[in-house]
Amino acid sequence: MIPPMSELVLEARGLVKVYRGHRALDGLDLEVPQGAVLGLLGPNGAGKSTTLRVVLGLVRPSRGEVKIFGRPLAKERLSLLRRVGSLVEGAAFYGQLSALDNLRWLGELAGGASRERIASCLDEVGLSARGGVPVKTYSTGMRQRLGLAAAILHDPELVVLDEPLSGLDPPAVLLVRGLIRRLAAEGKTVLISSHALHEVEQVCDRVTIIRSGRVLASGTVSELLEPQAVRLELSVDDLDAATTLLKADPVVESLEQIEGEDGSPRLMLQLTQKGEAARLNRALVEAGLAVNALVPRRPSLEELFHSLAGDAEAGERPPEPGESA
Repeated sequence: MIPPMSELVLEARGLVKVYRGHRALDGLDLEVPQGAVLGLLGPNGAGKSTTLRVVLGLVRPSRGEVKIFGRPLAKERLSLLRRVGSLVEGAAFYGQLSALDNLRWLGELAGGASRERIASCLDEVGLSARGGVPVKTYSTGMRQRLGLAAAILHDPELVVLDEPLSGLDPPAVLLVRGLIRRLAAEGKTVLISSHALHEVEQVCDRVTIIRSGRVLASGTVSELLEPQAVRLELSVDDLDAATTLLKADPVVESLEQIEGEDGSPRLMLQLTQKGEAARLNRALVEAGLAVNALVPRRPSLEELFHSLAGDAEAGERPPEPGESA
């Protein structure tokens, strides 16, 4: 169940951040409700990492305000960030120390963490068996997972993760996906910046899509995809005859020939309204065509993202110094 928008854990209003005359953020608004897993999406240089830095108090906005748990970050930064865990652009550890020792030091800085809590966090990220090994021997993916363990070490209420799946192999991706879902099930609030759109769709219940420091779309995944969902995939014995018939139908907005999963040619129909599949099927059959399949197709989050954000190579400014995405 997605919590009501009135219970905002993180709220940003009118964020502007200017780097040497360039606006990394241009009036950006962001709302993250309690218990939500929100994915912040955008092409390179869109302002994702800058947004996360601003909401974590790592950089000051040129204009705008951030509130965490309803309190102004600018005035109560230290007390508020004690309730926040984060992994932004990788985590730095003492390479000669083990993961256990690194987490012990971090736990001390956060006010103390029990041995049981440290062991539990390592287990959550699949590093229990390597907890006593020096971190300098870790792979990139293992360091990333250790960063996630550090982010949740003090049991934060809000977790902010910048590209948490970066450098992970498929088994580790599944493990981290499960961790994020467990955090949400515990009532935690999670904000994720990611390029892995398929994974975002798997774990996020809300998304905010940005480009050039502005919000293009924001809402639940279902809200954003539903208006795009009036599509049908057609497998028929005579594509040319079906194309002629369907082009003359007023509810068929567009159609294109695609390759099905089995490699056979098919038609993808975009309709102007729902509830027309049965009528279109009947019309094709009455015209003497053999319909093998007529299947509703909901677009993926990746398709929606590209339709809104467009090609990052086309006119998108390069990332600012220190802004990877």
